[in-house]
Amino acid sequence: MRAAFDPPDGIYLDTATYGLPPRATTEALRAALAAWSAGSADWMAWDRRGEDARAAFGRLIGAPPGTIALQPAVSVAVAQVLAALPFDDRTEILAPEGEFTSVLFPALASAGIGRLTVREVPLEALAGEVRPSTALVATSHVRSDDGRMVDLPALRQAAGEAGARILLDGSHAAAVVPPDGAAWGVDYYVVAAYKWLLSPRGVAFLYVRPDRLEGIPPLAANWRAADDPYGRYYGGPLTLAATAARLDVSLAWHAWVGAAESIGFLAEIDPADRDAWSRGLATRLAGLPQVPAPPAAILSLRLADGVDPGRIAQAGVRTAGRAGRTRVAPYLYNTPDEIETAARVLAPLLDRSGTP
Repeated sequence: MRAAFDPPDGIYLDTATYGLPPRATTEALRAALAAWSAGSADWMAWDRRGEDARAAFGRLIGAPPGTIALQPAVSVAVAQVLAALPFDDRTEILAPEGEFTSVLFPALASAGIGRLTVREVPLEALAGEVRPSTALVATSHVRSDDGRMVDLPALRQAAGEAGARILLDGSHAAAVVPPDGAAWGVDYYVVAAYKWLLSPRGVAFLYVRPDRLEGIPPLAANWRAADDPYGRYYGGPLTLAATAARLDVSLAWHAWVGAAESIGFLAEIDPADRDAWSRGLATRLAGLPQVPAPPAAILSLRLADGVDPGRIAQAGVRTAGRAGRTRVAPYLYNTPDEIETAARVLAPLLDRSGTP
Protein backbone atom coordinates (compact mmCIF):
# COMPACT_ATOMS: atom_id res chain seq x y z
CA MET A 1 0.00 0.00 0.00
CA ARG A 2 2.96 2.34 0.55
CA ALA A 3 3.47 2.48 -3.22
CA ALA A 4 0.21 4.43 -3.61
CA PHE A 5 1.65 7.37 -1.64
CA ASP A 6 4.43 9.86 -2.16
CA PRO A 7 7.23 9.41 0.39
CA PRO A 8 6.71 11.73 3.39
CA ASP A 9 9.43 13.73 5.08
CA GLY A 10 10.52 11.45 7.89
CA ILE A 11 8.29 8.92 9.65
CA TYR A 12 4.72 10.20 9.72
CA LEU A 13 2.76 8.77 12.67
CA ASP A 14 0.16 11.53 12.98
CA THR A 15 -2.85 10.38 10.97
CA ALA A 16 -5.12 11.33 13.88
CA THR A 17 -4.26 14.97 13.11
CA TYR A 18 -4.48 14.68 9.33
CA GLY A 19 -4.03 11.83 6.90
CA LEU A 20 -1.67 11.85 3.94
CA PRO A 21 -3.31 11.68 0.51
CA PRO A 22 -2.69 8.93 -2.02
CA ARG A 23 -0.79 10.10 -5.08
CA ALA A 24 -3.94 9.86 -7.19
CA THR A 25 -5.60 12.39 -4.90
CA THR A 26 -2.90 15.02 -5.24
CA GLU A 27 -2.82 14.47 -9.00
CA ALA A 28 -6.60 14.99 -9.23
CA LEU A 29 -6.34 18.16 -7.15
CA ARG A 30 -3.50 19.53 -9.27
CA ALA A 31 -5.56 18.91 -12.41
CA ALA A 32 -8.58 20.64 -10.87
CA LEU A 33 -6.53 23.65 -9.84
CA ALA A 34 -4.94 23.88 -13.29
CA ALA A 35 -8.37 23.82 -14.94
CA TRP A 36 -9.60 26.48 -12.52
CA SER A 37 -6.59 28.68 -13.28
CA ALA A 38 -7.12 28.23 -17.03
CA GLY A 39 -10.84 28.92 -16.82
CA SER A 40 -11.56 25.62 -18.57
CA ALA A 41 -13.14 23.70 -15.68
CA ASP A 42 -16.63 22.20 -15.65
CA TRP A 43 -17.98 23.01 -12.21
CA MET A 44 -20.66 20.36 -12.45
CA ALA A 45 -17.98 17.72 -12.98
CA TRP A 46 -16.31 18.91 -9.80
CA ASP A 47 -19.61 18.95 -7.93
CA ARG A 48 -20.57 15.46 -9.05
CA ARG A 49 -17.44 14.08 -7.42
CA GLY A 50 -19.46 14.48 -4.25
CA GLU A 51 -21.68 11.65 -5.47
CA ASP A 52 -18.61 9.48 -6.05
CA ALA A 53 -17.44 10.24 -2.51
CA ARG A 54 -20.89 9.47 -1.11
CA ALA A 55 -20.98 6.08 -2.81
CA ALA A 56 -17.43 5.20 -1.73
CA PHE A 57 -18.14 6.20 1.87
CA GLY A 58 -21.24 4.03 1.78
CA ARG A 59 -19.07 1.07 0.83
CA LEU A 60 -16.74 1.84 3.74
CA ILE A 61 -19.49 1.79 6.35
CA GLY A 62 -21.77 -0.78 4.72
CA ALA A 63 -24.64 1.63 4.09
CA PRO A 64 -26.59 2.66 0.95
CA PRO A 65 -25.67 6.06 -0.56
CA GLY A 66 -29.23 7.26 0.02
CA THR A 67 -28.66 7.19 3.79
CA ILE A 68 -25.64 9.52 3.61
CA ALA A 69 -25.56 13.33 3.58
CA LEU A 70 -22.57 15.38 2.41
CA GLN A 71 -21.39 17.77 5.13
CA PRO A 72 -18.55 20.26 5.69
CA ALA A 73 -17.64 19.30 9.29
CA VAL A 74 -18.68 17.06 12.16
CA SER A 75 -20.12 19.94 14.19
CA VAL A 76 -22.48 20.88 11.35
CA ALA A 77 -23.65 17.28 11.05
CA VAL A 78 -24.21 17.02 14.81
CA ALA A 79 -26.23 20.24 14.77
CA GLN A 80 -28.44 18.81 12.03
CA VAL A 81 -29.15 15.76 14.19
CA LEU A 82 -29.89 17.85 17.28
CA ALA A 83 -32.59 19.66 15.33
CA ALA A 84 -34.58 16.40 15.58
CA LEU A 85 -34.62 16.63 19.39
CA PRO A 86 -36.35 16.49 21.79
CA PHE A 87 -38.75 13.63 21.09
CA ASP A 88 -41.28 11.86 23.32
CA ASP A 89 -40.56 14.40 26.08
CA ARG A 90 -36.96 13.18 26.22
CA THR A 91 -34.57 16.12 26.57
CA GLU A 92 -31.32 14.57 27.79
CA ILE A 93 -28.16 14.17 25.75
CA LEU A 94 -25.74 11.73 27.38
CA ALA A 95 -22.05 12.13 26.55
CA PRO A 96 -18.78 10.80 27.94
CA GLU A 97 -16.56 13.08 29.96
CA GLY A 98 -13.89 14.76 27.86
CA GLU A 99 -15.74 14.21 24.59
CA PHE A 100 -14.31 16.00 21.54
CA THR A 101 -15.78 19.48 21.35
CA SER A 102 -17.17 19.18 17.81
CA VAL A 103 -19.57 16.58 19.23
CA LEU A 104 -20.08 18.14 22.66
CA PHE A 105 -20.33 21.88 21.86
CA PRO A 106 -23.44 21.67 19.64
CA ALA A 107 -25.15 19.80 22.49
CA LEU A 108 -24.02 22.35 25.07
CA ALA A 109 -25.19 25.17 22.80
CA SER A 110 -28.62 23.54 22.57
CA ALA A 111 -28.65 23.23 26.35
CA GLY A 112 -27.68 26.89 26.62
CA ILE A 113 -30.88 28.01 24.89
CA GLY A 114 -33.04 25.71 26.97
CA ARG A 115 -33.88 23.10 24.34
CA LEU A 116 -32.00 20.17 25.84
CA THR A 117 -29.91 19.08 28.82
CA VAL A 118 -26.47 17.48 28.74
CA ARG A 119 -25.14 14.93 31.23
CA GLU A 120 -21.52 13.79 31.10
CA VAL A 121 -20.32 10.52 32.63
CA PRO A 122 -17.10 8.46 32.44
CA LEU A 123 -16.69 6.69 29.10
CA GLU A 124 -16.56 3.26 30.73
CA ALA A 125 -19.90 3.92 32.46
CA LEU A 126 -21.70 5.25 29.38
CA ALA A 127 -23.93 2.26 28.62
CA GLY A 128 -24.98 1.88 32.23
CA GLU A 129 -26.01 5.53 32.47
CA VAL A 130 -28.66 5.48 29.71
CA ARG A 131 -32.02 6.42 31.26
CA PRO A 132 -35.66 6.59 30.12
CA SER A 133 -35.19 10.38 29.86
CA THR A 134 -32.20 10.02 27.52
CA ALA A 135 -32.97 11.16 23.99
CA LEU A 136 -29.50 10.78 22.50
CA VAL A 137 -26.14 9.31 23.43
CA ALA A 138 -23.42 11.28 21.62
CA THR A 139 -19.94 9.79 21.69
CA SER A 140 -16.82 9.12 19.69
CA HIS A 141 -16.38 5.57 18.43
CA VAL A 142 -12.62 5.82 19.02
CA ARG A 143 -11.30 8.66 21.20
CA SER A 144 -8.92 11.00 19.44
CA ASP A 145 -6.87 11.81 22.55
CA ASP A 146 -5.97 8.34 23.77
CA GLY A 147 -7.49 5.78 21.37
CA ARG A 148 -10.02 4.32 23.81
CA MET A 149 -13.03 2.72 22.13
CA VAL A 150 -16.60 2.90 23.36
CA ASP A 151 -18.22 -0.44 24.25
CA LEU A 152 -20.60 -0.22 21.32
CA PRO A 153 -22.43 -3.55 21.73
CA ALA A 154 -23.27 -2.67 25.34
CA LEU A 155 -24.30 0.85 24.35
CA ARG A 156 -26.53 -0.37 21.54
CA GLN A 157 -28.25 -2.79 23.90
CA ALA A 158 -28.76 -0.17 26.60
CA ALA A 159 -30.04 2.45 24.16
CA GLY A 160 -32.37 -0.05 22.53
CA GLU A 161 -33.87 -1.08 25.85
CA ALA A 162 -34.36 2.55 26.93
CA GLY A 163 -35.61 3.83 23.57
CA ALA A 164 -32.68 6.25 23.24
CA ARG A 165 -30.81 7.03 20.03
CA ILE A 166 -27.07 6.93 19.36
CA LEU A 167 -24.95 9.49 17.53
CA LEU A 168 -21.50 8.03 16.91
CA ASP A 169 -18.51 10.07 15.72
CA GLY A 170 -16.47 7.70 13.60
CA SER A 171 -13.77 10.14 12.54
CA HIS A 172 -11.09 7.86 14.03
CA ALA A 173 -12.78 4.55 13.24
CA ALA A 174 -14.57 4.59 9.88
CA ALA A 175 -11.72 3.26 7.74
CA VAL A 176 -9.97 1.29 10.49
CA VAL A 177 -12.62 -0.61 12.47
CA PRO A 178 -14.61 -3.00 10.21
CA PRO A 179 -18.37 -2.36 10.42
CA ASP A 180 -20.62 -4.97 12.03
CA GLY A 181 -23.72 -3.88 10.13
CA ALA A 182 -24.77 -0.67 8.40
CA ALA A 183 -22.91 2.16 10.15
CA TRP A 184 -22.29 -0.07 13.17
CA GLY A 185 -26.03 -0.27 13.86
CA VAL A 186 -26.45 3.27 15.22
CA ASP A 187 -29.02 5.95 14.42
CA TYR A 188 -26.59 8.64 13.27
CA TYR A 189 -22.96 8.28 12.24
CA VAL A 190 -20.74 11.31 11.57
CA VAL A 191 -17.21 11.35 10.16
CA ALA A 192 -14.65 14.04 9.37
CA ALA A 193 -12.77 12.86 6.29
CA TYR A 194 -9.45 14.70 6.63
CA LYS A 195 -7.97 12.17 9.02
CA TRP A 196 -8.28 8.43 8.37
CA LEU A 197 -10.20 9.00 5.11
CA LEU A 198 -7.14 10.82 3.72
CA SER A 199 -9.20 13.67 2.28
CA PRO A 200 -8.86 17.46 2.16
CA ARG A 201 -10.31 19.35 5.09
CA GLY A 202 -13.88 20.53 4.58
CA VAL A 203 -15.33 17.08 3.85
CA ALA A 204 -17.56 15.19 6.29
CA PHE A 205 -20.43 12.72 6.17
CA LEU A 206 -23.65 12.15 8.08
CA TYR A 207 -25.30 8.73 7.98
CA VAL A 208 -28.96 8.72 9.04
CA ARG A 209 -30.85 5.51 9.68
CA PRO A 210 -33.69 5.53 7.13
CA ASP A 211 -36.49 5.68 9.68
CA ARG A 212 -34.85 8.70 11.37
CA LEU A 213 -34.57 10.88 8.26
CA GLU A 214 -38.03 12.43 8.29
CA GLY A 215 -37.49 13.59 11.85
CA ILE A 216 -34.59 15.91 10.93
CA PRO A 217 -35.86 19.32 9.77
CA PRO A 218 -33.77 20.50 6.78
CA LEU A 219 -32.89 23.85 8.35
CA ALA A 220 -29.92 24.35 6.03
CA ALA A 221 -31.86 23.52 2.84
CA ASN A 222 -30.08 24.78 -0.26
CA TRP A 223 -29.93 24.23 -4.02
CA ARG A 224 -27.87 21.05 -3.72
CA ALA A 225 -30.36 19.46 -1.33
CA ALA A 226 -33.10 19.70 -3.96
CA ASP A 227 -34.65 16.76 -5.77
CA ASP A 228 -33.12 18.06 -9.03
CA PRO A 229 -30.07 20.04 -7.92
CA TYR A 230 -28.77 20.81 -11.40
CA GLY A 231 -32.15 21.65 -12.88
CA ARG A 232 -33.40 24.64 -10.87
CA TYR A 233 -31.66 27.38 -8.93
CA TYR A 234 -34.33 30.05 -8.38
CA GLY A 235 -37.72 30.31 -6.73
CA GLY A 236 -40.02 27.90 -4.91
CA PRO A 237 -41.60 25.64 -4.04
CA LEU A 238 -39.38 23.73 -1.63
CA THR A 239 -38.64 20.42 -3.36
CA LEU A 240 -35.99 18.43 -1.52
CA ALA A 241 -34.41 15.07 -2.26
CA ALA A 242 -36.25 12.07 -0.86
CA THR A 243 -32.98 10.63 0.49
CA ALA A 244 -30.45 11.89 3.04
CA ALA A 245 -29.20 14.17 0.26
CA ARG A 246 -31.90 16.57 1.50
CA LEU A 247 -29.39 17.38 4.26
CA ASP A 248 -26.50 18.03 1.84
CA VAL A 249 -24.62 21.32 1.91
CA SER A 250 -23.30 23.22 -1.08
CA LEU A 251 -19.92 21.60 -1.68
CA ALA A 252 -16.43 23.11 -1.58
CA TRP A 253 -15.59 21.63 -4.97
CA HIS A 254 -11.87 20.95 -4.80
CA ALA A 255 -12.09 19.30 -1.40
CA TRP A 256 -14.62 16.83 -2.78
CA VAL A 257 -12.53 16.18 -5.89
CA GLY A 258 -9.81 14.97 -3.54
CA ALA A 259 -12.19 13.11 -1.25
CA ALA A 260 -13.65 11.08 -4.10
CA GLU A 261 -10.18 9.82 -5.00
CA SER A 262 -9.04 9.08 -1.45
CA ILE A 263 -12.20 7.38 -0.23
CA GLY A 264 -12.51 5.44 -3.47
CA PHE A 265 -8.97 4.18 -2.87
CA LEU A 266 -9.80 3.10 0.68
CA ALA A 267 -13.03 1.41 -0.36
CA GLU A 268 -11.10 -0.91 -2.68
CA ILE A 269 -9.07 -2.30 0.24
CA ASP A 270 -10.62 -5.14 2.23
CA PRO A 271 -11.78 -3.79 5.62
CA ALA A 272 -10.03 -6.61 7.46
CA ASP A 273 -6.77 -5.73 5.70
CA ARG A 274 -7.06 -2.04 6.62
CA ASP A 275 -7.71 -2.97 10.24
CA ALA A 276 -4.99 -5.61 10.43
CA TRP A 277 -2.33 -3.36 8.90
CA SER A 278 -3.11 -0.21 10.90
CA ARG A 279 -3.79 -1.86 14.26
CA GLY A 280 -0.97 -4.30 13.65
CA LEU A 281 1.52 -1.46 13.30
CA ALA A 282 0.18 0.21 16.44
CA THR A 283 0.38 -3.08 18.33
CA ARG A 284 4.09 -3.35 17.46
CA LEU A 285 4.59 -0.33 19.71
CA ALA A 286 2.62 -1.92 22.54
CA GLY A 287 5.74 -3.71 23.72
CA LEU A 288 7.25 -0.41 24.84
CA PRO A 289 7.20 0.34 28.59
CA GLN A 290 3.74 1.23 29.93
CA VAL A 291 2.14 1.03 26.47
CA PRO A 292 -0.96 -1.23 26.38
CA ALA A 293 -2.24 -2.89 23.22
CA PRO A 294 -4.55 -0.47 21.39
CA PRO A 295 -8.19 -1.26 20.50
CA ALA A 296 -7.80 0.71 17.24
CA ALA A 297 -4.79 2.48 15.70
CA ILE A 298 -4.13 5.29 18.21
CA LEU A 299 -1.61 5.01 21.02
CA SER A 300 -1.22 7.45 23.91
CA LEU A 301 2.29 7.49 25.39
CA ARG A 302 3.47 9.09 28.62
CA LEU A 303 6.94 10.60 28.39
CA ALA A 304 9.25 10.64 31.38
CA ASP A 305 9.26 13.79 33.49
CA GLY A 306 11.44 16.48 31.99
CA VAL A 307 11.60 14.95 28.51
CA ASP A 308 11.14 17.51 25.75
CA PRO A 309 8.59 16.13 23.23
CA GLY A 310 10.50 18.03 20.56
CA ARG A 311 13.16 15.32 20.70
CA ILE A 312 10.78 13.00 18.85
CA ALA A 313 10.43 15.38 15.92
CA GLN A 314 14.16 16.08 15.94
CA ALA A 315 14.69 12.36 15.38
CA GLY A 316 12.50 12.50 12.27
CA VAL A 317 9.32 11.02 13.77
CA ARG A 318 6.07 12.99 13.48
CA THR A 319 3.64 12.53 16.40
CA ALA A 320 1.26 14.88 18.25
CA GLY A 321 0.75 16.09 21.79
CA ARG A 322 -2.72 15.49 23.24
CA ALA A 323 -3.93 15.77 26.84
CA GLY A 324 -0.38 16.01 28.16
CA ARG A 325 0.74 12.83 26.40
CA THR A 326 2.25 11.88 23.06
CA ARG A 327 -0.16 10.46 20.52
CA VAL A 328 0.99 8.00 17.86
CA ALA A 329 -1.27 7.06 14.96
CA PRO A 330 0.19 4.86 12.17
CA TYR A 331 -1.72 4.04 9.01
CA LEU A 332 -1.58 2.39 5.60
CA TYR A 333 1.40 4.39 4.36
CA ASN A 334 3.60 3.29 7.26
CA THR A 335 5.84 0.24 7.22
CA PRO A 336 7.07 -2.20 9.88
CA ASP A 337 10.60 -0.85 9.46
CA GLU A 338 9.36 2.66 10.26
CA ILE A 339 7.64 1.39 13.38
CA GLU A 340 10.81 -0.33 14.53
CA THR A 341 12.75 2.91 14.01
CA ALA A 342 10.10 4.90 15.87
CA ALA A 343 10.20 2.41 18.74
CA ARG A 344 13.95 2.93 19.09
CA VAL A 345 13.39 6.69 19.20
CA LEU A 346 10.55 6.53 21.72
CA ALA A 347 11.78 3.82 24.11
CA PRO A 348 14.37 5.90 26.01
CA LEU A 349 11.94 8.83 26.33
CA LEU A 350 9.01 6.99 27.93
CA ASP A 351 7.94 7.07 31.55
CA ARG A 352 8.82 3.79 33.29
CA SER A 353 7.42 4.59 36.71
CA GLY A 354 4.19 2.68 36.22
CA THR A 355 2.10 5.86 36.43
CA PRO A 356 -0.92 5.47 34.11
